[in-house]
Amino acid sequence: MHELSPTRVILKPLPLMRHFIWLALTCVLTIHAQSLPENKPVYGPVKSMSPADFEREMAKSKHYDFELASPDGLVDAQGTHIQAADLMAYLHEKQIDASAYFLISITNQSPPLNSVAVTVGPLGRYGLTKIVFRNKPGGIPSQVVAEYHPAPGTPPDKKPVRVISIRPNPKSVTAGLPFPDLSGRPVSLRPDPLPPRVRYAFAADEVVIAAARLAADHLLSGHPSNTPLFASNLSIQPGAWSQLKTHEDLGKKATSSWTSMVPGLKDRFEGVILGDPGELSNLEAILVRTIEESGGGEIRAASTAEMARWWPFVSSDYTEPMLILATKDGAHTFALFFELGRVVLLDDLNALPSIR
Repeated sequence: MHELSPTRVILKPLPLMRHFIWLALTCVLTIHAQSLPENKPVYGPVKSMSPADFEREMAKSKHYDFELASPDGLVDAQGTHIQAADLMAYLHEKQIDASAYFLISITNQSPPLNSVAVTVGPLGRYGLTKIVFRNKPGGIPSQVVAEYHPAPGTPPDKKPVRVISIRPNPKSVTAGLPFPDLSGRPVSLRPDPLPPRVRYAFAADEVVIAAARLAADHLLSGHPSNTPLFASNLSIQPGAWSQLKTHEDLGKKATSSWTSMVPGLKDRFEGVILGDPGELSNLEAILVRTIEESGGGEIRAASTAEMARWWPFVSSDYTEPMLILATKDGAHTFALFFELGRVVLLDDLNALPSIR
Protein backbone atom coordinates (compact mmCIF):
# COMPACT_ATOMS: atom_id res chain seq x y z
CA MET A 1 0.00 0.00 0.00
CA HIS A 2 1.13 3.57 -0.57
CA GLU A 3 1.62 4.50 3.04
CA LEU A 4 0.69 7.78 4.64
CA SER A 5 2.89 8.93 7.44
CA PRO A 6 1.59 7.78 9.78
CA THR A 7 -0.57 5.21 8.00
CA ARG A 8 -4.20 5.42 8.90
CA VAL A 9 -7.26 4.10 7.16
CA ILE A 10 -10.38 6.10 7.39
CA LEU A 11 -13.24 6.60 5.03
CA LYS A 12 -14.28 10.04 3.88
CA PRO A 13 -16.04 11.66 0.93
CA LEU A 14 -14.25 13.96 -1.49
CA PRO A 15 -15.94 17.28 -2.44
CA LEU A 16 -16.99 15.83 -5.79
CA MET A 17 -19.08 13.18 -4.05
CA ARG A 18 -20.25 15.12 -1.04
CA HIS A 19 -23.93 14.87 -1.97
CA PHE A 20 -23.61 11.22 -2.89
CA ILE A 21 -23.49 10.29 0.81
CA TRP A 22 -20.88 7.61 0.40
CA LEU A 23 -22.65 6.05 -2.56
CA ALA A 24 -19.20 6.08 -4.05
CA LEU A 25 -16.42 4.62 -1.96
CA THR A 26 -13.77 7.22 -1.38
CA CYS A 27 -10.97 6.87 1.10
CA VAL A 28 -8.10 8.67 2.72
CA LEU A 29 -6.18 5.56 1.86
CA THR A 30 -3.53 4.75 -0.69
CA ILE A 31 -2.34 1.31 -1.61
CA HIS A 32 0.77 -0.49 -2.78
CA ALA A 33 0.06 -3.68 -4.71
CA GLN A 34 1.86 -5.87 -2.21
CA SER A 35 0.86 -9.35 -1.17
CA LEU A 36 -1.29 -9.62 1.90
CA PRO A 37 -0.44 -11.88 4.82
CA GLU A 38 -2.70 -14.83 4.08
CA ASN A 39 -3.28 -15.91 7.64
CA LYS A 40 -3.63 -12.53 9.31
CA PRO A 41 -7.29 -11.52 9.23
CA VAL A 42 -8.38 -7.91 9.29
CA TYR A 43 -10.73 -7.13 12.13
CA GLY A 44 -13.23 -4.67 10.78
CA PRO A 45 -16.33 -3.02 12.21
CA VAL A 46 -18.76 -5.08 10.17
CA LYS A 47 -17.67 -8.47 8.85
CA SER A 48 -14.47 -10.34 8.10
CA MET A 49 -13.91 -13.11 5.58
CA SER A 50 -10.84 -15.28 5.66
CA PRO A 51 -9.11 -15.87 2.32
CA ALA A 52 -10.65 -19.35 2.23
CA ASP A 53 -14.12 -17.98 2.98
CA PHE A 54 -13.74 -15.41 0.26
CA GLU A 55 -12.65 -18.00 -2.28
CA ARG A 56 -15.66 -20.15 -1.42
CA GLU A 57 -17.93 -17.14 -1.74
CA MET A 58 -16.51 -16.30 -5.16
CA ALA A 59 -16.81 -19.92 -6.29
CA LYS A 60 -20.56 -19.84 -5.79
CA SER A 61 -21.24 -16.18 -6.59
CA LYS A 62 -21.31 -14.29 -9.85
CA HIS A 63 -18.47 -11.78 -10.06
CA TYR A 64 -16.58 -9.54 -12.45
CA ASP A 65 -12.84 -8.85 -12.38
CA PHE A 66 -11.25 -5.49 -13.15
CA GLU A 67 -8.08 -3.58 -12.36
CA LEU A 68 -8.02 0.00 -11.14
CA ALA A 69 -6.51 2.02 -13.98
CA SER A 70 -4.47 5.20 -13.98
CA PRO A 71 -5.32 8.05 -14.01
CA ASP A 72 -8.94 6.88 -13.75
CA GLY A 73 -11.29 4.14 -14.88
CA LEU A 74 -10.86 0.37 -15.01
CA VAL A 75 -9.15 -2.29 -17.08
CA ASP A 76 -11.37 -5.27 -17.89
CA ALA A 77 -10.39 -8.94 -18.23
CA GLN A 78 -9.60 -8.40 -21.92
CA GLY A 79 -7.13 -5.63 -21.12
CA THR A 80 -9.37 -2.82 -22.33
CA HIS A 81 -9.00 0.46 -20.45
CA ILE A 82 -12.43 1.99 -19.82
CA GLN A 83 -12.09 5.61 -18.75
CA ALA A 84 -14.28 6.82 -15.91
CA ALA A 85 -16.33 8.99 -18.27
CA ASP A 86 -17.20 5.89 -20.32
CA LEU A 87 -17.92 3.49 -17.48
CA MET A 88 -21.69 3.96 -17.38
CA ALA A 89 -22.02 3.24 -21.10
CA TYR A 90 -19.72 0.23 -20.75
CA LEU A 91 -21.72 -1.25 -17.86
CA HIS A 92 -24.95 -0.92 -19.83
CA GLU A 93 -23.40 -2.28 -23.02
CA LYS A 94 -22.03 -5.35 -21.23
CA GLN A 95 -25.26 -5.75 -19.25
CA ILE A 96 -23.34 -6.06 -16.01
CA ASP A 97 -25.39 -7.71 -13.28
CA ALA A 98 -25.68 -5.08 -10.53
CA SER A 99 -26.19 -7.75 -7.86
CA ALA A 100 -22.89 -9.53 -8.62
CA TYR A 101 -19.57 -8.95 -6.90
CA PHE A 102 -17.49 -6.33 -8.67
CA LEU A 103 -13.84 -7.07 -7.92
CA ILE A 104 -11.32 -4.27 -8.46
CA SER A 105 -7.67 -5.27 -8.15
CA ILE A 106 -5.00 -2.76 -7.17
CA THR A 107 -1.73 -2.90 -9.09
CA ASN A 108 1.54 -0.99 -8.90
CA GLN A 109 0.21 1.26 -11.65
CA SER A 110 -3.08 2.04 -9.92
CA PRO A 111 -3.73 5.56 -8.64
CA PRO A 112 -4.14 6.20 -4.90
CA LEU A 113 -7.60 5.45 -3.55
CA ASN A 114 -8.10 9.04 -2.46
CA SER A 115 -8.60 9.81 -6.15
CA VAL A 116 -11.07 7.06 -7.09
CA ALA A 117 -14.32 8.97 -6.58
CA VAL A 118 -14.53 9.73 -10.29
CA THR A 119 -14.21 6.01 -11.06
CA VAL A 120 -16.43 4.58 -8.32
CA GLY A 121 -19.19 7.16 -8.80
CA PRO A 122 -20.55 5.61 -12.01
CA LEU A 123 -20.50 2.17 -10.42
CA GLY A 124 -22.75 3.34 -7.61
CA ARG A 125 -25.06 5.20 -9.98
CA TYR A 126 -25.36 2.05 -12.09
CA GLY A 127 -26.54 0.23 -8.96
CA LEU A 128 -23.62 -2.05 -8.16
CA THR A 129 -23.98 -3.25 -4.58
CA LYS A 130 -20.86 -5.35 -3.89
CA ILE A 131 -17.65 -3.59 -4.79
CA VAL A 132 -14.47 -5.25 -3.55
CA PHE A 133 -11.06 -3.57 -3.60
CA ARG A 134 -8.19 -6.01 -3.26
CA ASN A 135 -4.45 -6.13 -3.88
CA LYS A 136 -3.69 -8.10 -7.01
CA PRO A 137 -0.57 -10.08 -5.99
CA GLY A 138 -0.64 -12.61 -3.17
CA GLY A 139 -3.60 -13.80 -1.14
CA ILE A 140 -7.06 -12.31 -1.10
CA PRO A 141 -7.53 -9.89 1.78
CA SER A 142 -10.19 -10.18 4.41
CA GLN A 143 -13.25 -8.15 3.58
CA VAL A 144 -15.01 -5.48 5.59
CA VAL A 145 -18.64 -4.91 4.63
CA ALA A 146 -20.53 -1.71 5.37
CA GLU A 147 -23.91 -0.35 4.38
CA TYR A 148 -24.12 3.28 3.35
CA HIS A 149 -27.11 5.55 2.97
CA PRO A 150 -28.03 6.24 -0.67
CA ALA A 151 -28.11 9.70 -2.19
CA PRO A 152 -31.31 11.72 -1.60
CA GLY A 153 -33.95 10.68 -4.07
CA THR A 154 -32.54 7.20 -4.60
CA PRO A 155 -35.34 4.59 -4.90
CA PRO A 156 -35.91 2.61 -1.68
CA ASP A 157 -34.73 -0.63 -3.29
CA LYS A 158 -31.35 0.89 -4.14
CA LYS A 159 -29.52 0.71 -0.84
CA PRO A 160 -25.91 0.05 -1.72
CA VAL A 161 -23.63 -2.22 0.21
CA ARG A 162 -19.93 -1.61 -0.22
CA VAL A 163 -17.28 -4.25 0.40
CA ILE A 164 -13.92 -2.75 1.29
CA SER A 165 -10.59 -4.48 1.72
CA ILE A 166 -8.25 -3.06 4.31
CA ARG A 167 -4.67 -4.21 4.61
CA PRO A 168 -2.96 -4.52 7.99
CA ASN A 169 -0.15 -2.06 8.55
CA PRO A 170 3.11 -4.02 8.05
CA LYS A 171 4.73 -1.88 10.76
CA SER A 172 2.24 -2.97 13.40
CA VAL A 173 3.12 -5.09 16.40
CA THR A 174 0.87 -7.49 18.25
CA ALA A 175 0.52 -8.72 21.81
CA GLY A 176 3.71 -10.20 23.18
CA LEU A 177 6.05 -8.45 20.75
CA PRO A 178 8.44 -5.81 22.14
CA PHE A 179 7.63 -2.11 21.79
CA PRO A 180 10.17 0.23 20.25
CA ASP A 181 12.16 2.57 22.47
CA LEU A 182 9.62 5.08 23.81
CA SER A 183 11.98 6.94 26.14
CA GLY A 184 11.63 10.12 24.09
CA ARG A 185 7.99 10.60 25.07
CA PRO A 186 6.28 11.14 28.44
CA VAL A 187 5.16 8.03 30.27
CA SER A 188 1.54 9.15 29.83
CA LEU A 189 1.91 8.85 26.06
CA ARG A 190 3.23 5.29 26.15
CA PRO A 191 0.47 2.73 25.49
CA ASP A 192 -0.20 -0.14 27.86
CA PRO A 193 0.55 -3.73 26.79
CA LEU A 194 -1.50 -4.79 23.80
CA PRO A 195 -4.47 -7.11 24.30
CA PRO A 196 -4.93 -10.17 22.08
CA ARG A 197 -5.78 -9.56 18.39
CA VAL A 198 -4.94 -5.86 18.51
CA ARG A 199 -2.37 -4.57 16.02
CA TYR A 200 -0.58 -1.32 16.85
CA ALA A 201 1.77 0.82 14.74
CA PHE A 202 4.03 3.30 16.50
CA ALA A 203 4.95 6.78 15.28
CA ALA A 204 8.01 8.83 16.18
CA ASP A 205 7.92 10.23 19.71
CA GLU A 206 7.95 13.83 18.47
CA VAL A 207 4.90 13.19 16.26
CA VAL A 208 2.90 11.79 19.18
CA ILE A 209 3.98 14.63 21.47
CA ALA A 210 2.98 17.23 18.88
CA ALA A 211 -0.44 15.62 18.49
CA ALA A 212 -1.00 15.61 22.25
CA ARG A 213 -0.01 19.26 22.47
CA LEU A 214 -2.40 20.21 19.68
CA ALA A 215 -5.30 18.38 21.32
CA ALA A 216 -4.56 19.93 24.72
CA ASP A 217 -4.19 23.36 23.15
CA HIS A 218 -7.63 23.20 21.56
CA LEU A 219 -9.63 21.16 24.05
CA LEU A 220 -8.09 21.82 27.46
CA SER A 221 -6.21 25.12 27.48
CA GLY A 222 -9.02 27.57 26.82
CA HIS A 223 -6.72 29.50 24.48
CA PRO A 224 -6.42 27.51 21.25
CA SER A 225 -3.84 28.39 18.64
CA ASN A 226 -4.62 29.15 15.01
CA THR A 227 -3.46 25.70 13.97
CA PRO A 228 -6.60 23.68 13.12
CA LEU A 229 -7.37 20.68 15.27
CA PHE A 230 -9.54 18.79 12.80
CA ALA A 231 -8.84 17.68 9.26
CA SER A 232 -11.09 19.10 6.55
CA ASN A 233 -13.18 15.93 6.74
CA LEU A 234 -13.66 14.40 10.17
CA SER A 235 -15.09 10.94 10.77
CA ILE A 236 -17.28 10.86 13.87
CA GLN A 237 -17.64 7.26 14.92
CA PRO A 238 -20.82 5.73 16.39
CA GLY A 239 -19.97 6.20 20.07
CA ALA A 240 -19.28 9.91 19.74
CA TRP A 241 -22.08 10.52 17.24
CA SER A 242 -24.66 8.93 19.52
CA GLN A 243 -23.86 11.71 21.99
CA LEU A 244 -23.42 14.54 19.47
CA LYS A 245 -26.24 14.04 16.98
CA THR A 246 -28.76 15.82 19.21
CA HIS A 247 -26.94 19.12 18.66
CA GLU A 248 -28.79 21.21 16.10
CA ASP A 249 -25.62 22.82 14.78
CA LEU A 250 -23.99 19.55 13.72
CA GLY A 251 -24.63 17.25 10.78
CA LYS A 252 -26.64 19.64 8.63
CA LYS A 253 -24.03 20.77 6.10
CA ALA A 254 -21.51 18.91 3.93
CA THR A 255 -22.23 15.74 5.87
CA SER A 256 -22.16 12.10 4.81
CA SER A 257 -23.89 9.62 7.10
CA TRP A 258 -23.28 5.89 7.26
CA THR A 259 -24.30 2.84 9.22
CA SER A 260 -22.33 -0.26 10.12
CA MET A 261 -22.75 -3.56 11.87
CA VAL A 262 -20.37 -5.26 14.27
CA PRO A 263 -19.92 -9.03 14.61
CA GLY A 264 -21.73 -10.29 17.68
CA LEU A 265 -24.21 -7.42 17.78
CA LYS A 266 -27.57 -7.09 16.02
CA ASP A 267 -27.71 -3.31 16.20
CA ARG A 268 -26.63 -1.01 13.42
CA PHE A 269 -24.40 1.88 14.34
CA GLU A 270 -24.56 5.32 12.82
CA GLY A 271 -21.69 7.69 12.15
CA VAL A 272 -21.03 10.74 10.00
CA ILE A 273 -18.32 12.59 8.14
CA LEU A 274 -18.33 16.31 8.91
CA GLY A 275 -16.84 18.53 6.23
CA ASP A 276 -18.25 22.00 6.86
CA PRO A 277 -15.74 24.37 8.51
CA GLY A 278 -18.48 26.01 10.55
CA GLU A 279 -19.72 22.70 11.90
CA LEU A 280 -16.19 21.60 12.72
CA SER A 281 -15.79 24.80 14.71
CA ASN A 282 -19.13 24.10 16.44
CA LEU A 283 -17.94 20.60 17.29
CA GLU A 284 -14.78 21.90 18.90
CA ALA A 285 -16.81 24.31 21.03
CA ILE A 286 -19.17 21.49 22.06
CA LEU A 287 -16.27 19.25 23.07
CA VAL A 288 -14.60 22.03 25.06
CA ARG A 289 -17.85 22.71 26.89
CA THR A 290 -18.47 19.00 27.53
CA ILE A 291 -14.98 18.52 28.95
CA GLU A 292 -15.29 21.60 31.17
CA GLU A 293 -18.65 20.40 32.50
CA SER A 294 -17.03 17.04 33.25
CA GLY A 295 -14.36 18.64 35.43
CA GLY A 296 -11.63 18.80 32.80
CA GLY A 297 -9.71 15.99 31.22
CA GLU A 298 -6.34 14.41 30.56
CA ILE A 299 -4.71 13.35 27.32
CA ARG A 300 -2.82 10.08 27.33
CA ALA A 301 -2.16 6.87 25.46
CA ALA A 302 -4.74 4.09 25.43
CA SER A 303 -4.95 1.47 28.14
CA THR A 304 -5.10 -2.25 27.47
CA ALA A 305 -8.80 -2.35 28.32
CA GLU A 306 -9.59 0.62 26.07
CA MET A 307 -7.78 -0.91 23.11
CA ALA A 308 -9.64 -4.18 23.57
CA ARG A 309 -12.98 -2.42 23.90
CA TRP A 310 -12.59 -0.32 20.75
CA TRP A 311 -11.00 -2.96 18.51
CA PRO A 312 -14.25 -4.51 17.17
CA PHE A 313 -15.47 -1.09 16.07
CA VAL A 314 -12.46 0.12 14.10
CA SER A 315 -11.61 -0.83 10.53
CA SER A 316 -7.83 -0.79 10.66
CA ASP A 317 -4.81 -1.19 12.90
CA TYR A 318 -4.30 1.31 15.67
CA THR A 319 -1.81 3.71 14.17
CA GLU A 320 -0.23 6.55 16.10
CA PRO A 321 -0.85 9.29 16.86
CA MET A 322 -3.82 7.69 18.60
CA LEU A 323 -4.73 9.42 21.85
CA ILE A 324 -7.31 9.19 24.59
CA LEU A 325 -8.90 12.26 26.14
CA ALA A 326 -10.57 11.05 29.33
CA THR A 327 -12.74 13.42 31.35
CA LYS A 328 -12.11 13.70 35.06
CA ASP A 329 -15.60 12.50 36.01
CA GLY A 330 -15.25 9.37 33.87
CA ALA A 331 -18.24 10.28 31.70
CA HIS A 332 -16.32 10.39 28.43
CA THR A 333 -13.36 8.56 26.97
CA PHE A 334 -12.73 10.29 23.67
CA ALA A 335 -10.49 8.52 21.18
CA LEU A 336 -8.63 10.72 18.70
CA PHE A 337 -6.90 9.48 15.57
CA PHE A 338 -4.49 11.86 13.87
CA GLU A 339 -3.20 11.96 10.34
CA LEU A 340 -0.74 14.51 8.98
CA GLY A 341 -1.03 16.53 12.18
CA ARG A 342 -4.84 16.77 12.32
CA VAL A 343 -7.59 14.75 13.98
CA VAL A 344 -9.31 12.65 11.32
CA LEU A 345 -11.43 10.42 13.58
CA LEU A 346 -13.30 10.93 16.85
CA ASP A 347 -15.11 8.41 19.03
CA ASP A 348 -16.32 8.10 22.60
CA LEU A 349 -15.57 4.65 23.96
CA ASN A 350 -17.93 5.06 26.90
CA ALA A 351 -20.90 5.24 24.55
CA LEU A 352 -20.12 1.96 22.77
CA PRO A 353 -21.66 -1.36 23.82
CA SER A 354 -19.45 -4.01 25.31
CA ILE A 355 -18.64 -7.05 23.19
CA ARG A 356 -17.51 -10.22 24.92
